[in-house]
Amino acid sequence: MIFRQLRGVNLPYREQGLIWFTCVNYDKQRPEVKAKIKRLCQECGGEHAEALFVFLTRENVLPLWIEQTYYVSIKTLYRRRVKFYERWSE
Repeated sequence: MIFRQLRGVNLPYREQGLIWFTCVNYDKQRPEVKAKIKRLCQECGGEHAEALFVFLTRENVLPLWIEQTYYVSIKTLYRRRVKFYERWSE
């Protein structure tokens, strides 16, 4: 999967890219960054926090698989992802 600018996210392309690459390299991040990703997934994902975490941190997982495994619509994940990205800089 490659990074593409997300529509609906009120952040510049480079900042979106930084967040995306940070998340897909979750395993290589410092403990503070891992904790931030987990915390934001909890805050923005609510009851779908685990699905959002998988959606953001695993590069080669199909959204359809997440949808079927975690019983959450892809539109819900997209909305939660926008919230995640916008709260990242706060």
